[in-house]
Amino acid sequence: MKKFIILAAACAVIFASCTDGDISSGDDAKTLSFSVTATGGFSLAENTRAVITSGEAVQSIADVRIYVFRTIDGGANYLYMKSFDISADWGRGASSATHSIPRSEMLENGSYRFLAVGMDTANDFIIEPTPLVPSLSFYSNVTALLGSIPERAQEIFSGFTDRVISTSTENVEIMMTRRMAGVLLYVSNVPTRINGQTAAFLRLSTPRSNIRVNITSDPSIDVEPAAATSPGYNIFTINLADQGDTNPADGIWDGSPQVGGVAKLPNTTLVGGYIAPGAHTAGEGNTMTLSILGADNTTVLRSWAVMDRGTLTTYNIYPNYLYSIGRKLQSANTNNGSPDYPFDDDQPIDLSRTQTMTVNVSEAWASTNQMVIQ
Repeated sequence: MKKFIILAAACAVIFASCTDGDISSGDDAKTLSFSVTATGGFSLAENTRAVITSGEAVQSIADVRIYVFRTIDGGANYLYMKSFDISADWGRGASSATHSIPRSEMLENGSYRFLAVGMDTANDFIIEPTPLVPSLSFYSNVTALLGSIPERAQEIFSGFTDRVISTSTENVEIMMTRRMAGVLLYVSNVPTRINGQTAAFLRLSTPRSNIRVNITSDPSIDVEPAAATSPGYNIFTINLADQGDTNPADGIWDGSPQVGGVAKLPNTTLVGGYIAPGAHTAGEGNTMTLSILGADNTTVLRSWAVMDRGTLTTYNIYPNYLYSIGRKLQSANTNNGSPDYPFDDDQPIDLSRTQTMTVNVSEAWASTNQMVIQ
């Protein structure tokens, strides 16, 4: 009887070791890790959120997840399986992280697509379909819906890679790029009165903007069609009375308050934000319009059309481009860190005298092309 009990216990141990986690003994050495990188040389933003205050490529993404899709139909589509939250390994504003998958969550051998998505906080965007259902949700239907009103849009990064997982040590590398466009407004000498009326508000508006962001395809060709759009909205609306007027005789507002460690020239207004990429057509009117409005926040006292490279008032908004009205290359200074080289100093646009405005478009937050607004 004693021998029987010992033999039964031994068999139980052997059986448990063979079935633990549904991984066969041949997969004992199998490991899986992810190396995720935010491309483009991004550095940590000074603020909690990556408020755009210059042409520098900063970010503050903290919520990073990897969505796992299994290849089906010979690679024609991908079916959602599970997700991994790697935020604890990432850290706010980091540019890369490595995350190892525990043995209990190891993937079966097969062909997969891995989608990495990073944002500031988890509720900035809603990943659709909501929720993603294992073995039912398709990769081709996945998109990011703005989680708040467009005027408060934040940044989102994503990237994907395909990989065959086998019984070996696997490290999957995924590079994420920014999927939103940035807008920076830097102007000076905003008049306090125009044609006898108080200049009370400064507004940058667009006739239409997408409310969904494409996070699953090559961002270099990502221009979402007009069908997935919201009505026009105001990218910025600035209450000029908040800026103060310490010298009424000069007829200009003092400018926006100093923000953190951001340096700016006197009597200037500096504000930045994000806008979803999208295609724009000629029948929509100006892609962006800058206006000064009266005390009723409705009457337009003066306005300018933002022009692309001096000729077009209608143009596409591309991901990871910075659309800058006025020039400011670094937040910490007004001379780009090179006081002996004046050609890259801050150059806000003077609204007290300007008939046309130069607008810079930075592709991938790097090279700059001239635009004009009139």
